[in-house]
Amino acid sequence: MAIQTFAAIHVGSYNLTMKIYEIMPRKGFKLIDTVTSHVELGADTYTTGRLSNQSVDVICDMLLKFKKKMKEYQTVVYSAYATSAVREAVNCEFVLDRIMTRTGIEVKTASNSEHRFMMYEGIAATLVDFPKIIQKNTVIIDVAAGSIQVSLFDKNKLSVTQNITIGSLRIREMLGNMGASKMHMKELIEEYVENELDSFENMYLKEKEIKNIIGVGEEIHALAKLAPEMNITATINAKQLEYICDKLEKEDAEVLGQRYGISYEWVTLLVPSAIIYQNLLARAKAEVIYISDSTFCDGIVTEYMESEKKLTLGHDFQSDIISSAEFIAKRYRCEKKHNEIVVNTALSIFDNIKKLHGLNQKAKLQLQLAAILHECGKYVNINNVADNSYHIVMSTEILGISHKERRELAYICRYVAEDFPAYEELMDHLNIDQYSKIAKLTAIIRLANAMDRSHRQKIQRFNVVIKDKRMEIVADTVHDISLELGLFDDAADFFEDVYGIRAVLRQKRSV
Repeated sequence: MAIQTFAAIHVGSYNLTMKIYEIMPRKGFKLIDTVTSHVELGADTYTTGRLSNQSVDVICDMLLKFKKKMKEYQTVVYSAYATSAVREAVNCEFVLDRIMTRTGIEVKTASNSEHRFMMYEGIAATLVDFPKIIQKNTVIIDVAAGSIQVSLFDKNKLSVTQNITIGSLRIREMLGNMGASKMHMKELIEEYVENELDSFENMYLKEKEIKNIIGVGEEIHALAKLAPEMNITATINAKQLEYICDKLEKEDAEVLGQRYGISYEWVTLLVPSAIIYQNLLARAKAEVIYISDSTFCDGIVTEYMESEKKLTLGHDFQSDIISSAEFIAKRYRCEKKHNEIVVNTALSIFDNIKKLHGLNQKAKLQLQLAAILHECGKYVNINNVADNSYHIVMSTEILGISHKERRELAYICRYVAEDFPAYEELMDHLNIDQYSKIAKLTAIIRLANAMDRSHRQKIQRFNVVIKDKRMEIVADTVHDISLELGLFDDAADFFEDVYGIRAVLRQKRSV
C-alpha cells in the first residue's frame, strides 16, 4: 500500500512554507520534508496596503517550486492558505486569481480566527501535555508578523481570545519610518507594546492569575537560536529573555544573523517579538513560557485529517467556540437562563426537521451561537436590539468562525427581532445559499425565542410531531403560557414562509 502524503502550504507575511507529511490515519502525521523561503510580503501590505507585482511574481515562482517538490513525493492532496499579508491587501482577490492562473494552486485566505483556530488544533495534536496544561489559567500567545493572538484557557475551556495588531513586522514597519536610534527604537517598541497589552489586561484579564504561558510561532524558536549557550528547548524564562534582549540591543543584526544562521531580516523582527514575550511574562504569575513546536502548517494538516475523520483530538475545540460565545454574552449581560432555554429549544427543533432544512453540523453550530448572542444588543440600547446585536457580532472575533460565517451569524441575530428582508436587499453581501441558510436558522430561533417570550422558562419539556404540512410542538407544562401562545403565531408565519409547513404550539398540562 502506497504511503499517503499531504502538503500544507502557508503563504505568510514573511515566509512561504510548504511541509510534506505522511498521513497515518488515527495515529497522526509525520513530517517528511520542509521547503521554505523568506519573503516579506507584509512589508508591502502593512505599508502600502497592497501587494506589488514583484511580490506576486515571487509567490508564483515559489509555488511552482513547491509543485515540483509535491510531484517528487507523489503528493496530490494539499491545502494552501494565505494569512494577513495577502488577506489584508486591497488587491487580494486579483492576487489569488493570478496565482491560480499561473500555478494551478488554489490558495485560500484564512481569516484571523480560522488561522489561530487551526494553530491551536496543531498545538493539541503535537503538544503532549496540552490537556493537562490548560486545566489551569493558561494563555496561548501566538506572535506573528501582523498581529498577536492572546487566548485564555481555564478548566480545559477557552474563555477569552483577542487579536491585537502589534505583530513584529507591523511594528517594525510602522516605527521604523521614524528614524529613531536603535536605543530609542527599543523604548518606542516597549511603550507601544505596553499600551496595547494594558488595554487587553484591563478589559479581559483583570484579577486572573496566569499560571501557564504557551508561546506559538516561529519567532520564539528564532529567539532561542540566539542563545545556544543557554540550551533553551522546551521552555524559556525571564532571565533568558533578558539575556537575548541584551544581545539584540548591543550587537549588530547582520553579525548576529551570520553567527546563528538567521537572516538579517529575521533578526530585525526579533526585537519587537522579544519585547512582547518579556512584557507578557512580566504580567503573569508564570515562571516560564512553554515553547510549542507547532506551526500553522501543522494546524493545516490537523484540520485536514479531522475533516476527513482520520484523526480525533483529545480536546473538544467546538466547546471552545461555544464557550467563547458564552463569554461574549456574559460581557454584554445577556440573560443566561433565557439563552440556555432558547439554545436547547432551537437545537431540538433543528434535529427534528433535518429533512426539511438539509443543513450541516456547522450550520447547527451557527444556530447555537446565534441563540447565545441574539440579545447582546440590549446592552447598548434596549430599543434597538436587532441593529446593535448585528454590529456587536460583526465587531467581535469568535475563534474558529470565518468572517463569512460571522456575517451570517450577525444577520441571524439581527432578524430574530427585525423583519426579514427580500434577497434583493442583501444580494450585495450574500449569495442565495447564504441567504437561504440565514432564513432557515432565523425561522428556528424565532420559534424558540417565542416559546420563552416571558423569559421565565415556563416550557422546559416539549415534543415535536410533524404530520401533513404541520409541525406540532406540544409543551408539557403546568405554567400559564398565554403570552407564549399569543406571540407564537408571528414566528410561525415566518417559519411557514421558509419551510412550507405550519408550526403550532399546544399545551399539555402535566399532572
